[in-house]
Amino acid sequence: MIPNGIGAIERILPRPEARLLLTGTIRALTGQEELSLKDPLWIGTVTELTHNKDLATLVRAFGALPGNHPLIIIGAGEEKESLVQLIRSLNLQHRVFLTGFLPDAARVLSAFDIFAMTSLKEGLPYALLEAGQARCMVVATETGGIPDIIEHNRTGLLAPPHALPAIAAALRESVVDPELRARLGALLQEKIKRDFSEQNMLENTIKLYL
Repeated sequence: MIPNGIGAIERILPRPEARLLLTGTIRALTGQEELSLKDPLWIGTVTELTHNKDLATLVRAFGALPGNHPLIIIGAGEEKESLVQLIRSLNLQHRVFLTGFLPDAARVLSAFDIFAMTSLKEGLPYALLEAGQARCMVVATETGGIPDIIEHNRTGLLAPPHALPAIAAALRESVVDPELRARLGALLQEKIKRDFSEQNMLENTIKLYL
């Protein structure tokens, strides 16, 4: 099977610019003009807000983390209101932010130190390929095509779907170990360039038919 290929993301923003853009977006959405996301470590995801993405488990796992790191969820969907209620019930409204749909969201992935994906089911998620291009460290669930991209303890950390303790532990390990984040993020970026580039896909397709 030939995996999906990914072309270079045009103009991935430098981290300071990506964070400034997201902070401005969140200020406008929340009306908190004085909002300042000063914590140096950001966790984020780009996803649909649907049951299958199991964002409730991500929010609960995030709530168990120490510190004041923000969690930024980019995307839209029918689960928005239930997520807003959950965030408020856990008193996380000053740390968890829903931006809604953002065009060209891949350009701001550089804002995130950790990219999280807690899906119950997946194909081969393009968002993980984009996160790898942006050199994010990834914490994801071991389902569908995700293990084809994320090798546990090599190009990211994996946990079983809907396994709150395991997902929380993987996030905690990522948060407290900057060397782990740097190493796994770099290895994932290398893997994306090597195995999932658009050029690689085209070459393998040509070989298949020769």
